[in-house]
Amino acid sequence: MGCVHEEREQIAEYVHEESQDGFAHDLEAHAEEVAAIFKALSSHKRLLIVCSLLDGPRSVAHIAEYVPGISLPAVSQHLSALKAADVLSCEKRGQHVLYSLADVRVKRLIEQVRRDFCGEGER
Repeated sequence: MGCVHEEREQIAEYVHEESQDGFAHDLEAHAEEVAAIFKALSSHKRLLIVCSLLDGPRSVAHIAEYVPGISLPAVSQHLSALKAADVLSCEKRGQHVLYSLADVRVKRLIEQVRRDFCGEGER
């Protein structure tokens, strides 16, 4: 138990030091928002959906092409969850609804994931 106690003291000291410059306060203020985004992205199908939108807005049918073995109703359910987490926005164009990434910060995050895990990134 000594290691756990020492680790907790180190964490408390780090948080205290960081709170001196406002970092911990900023993190605390946005932690729920960031956690909601990560929760929404924790599904591999939702992650594929978001990746499909990196190049621009797409319809439900077009998004489904990027997610193997998924039905259109399932895509719609995932899109609703991503929209509720403010990861996606949608726009009606004629008879179609086009979905796009709602936040440039999420786009940068997913682009980094794509570079690191889908490309020639280092392991």
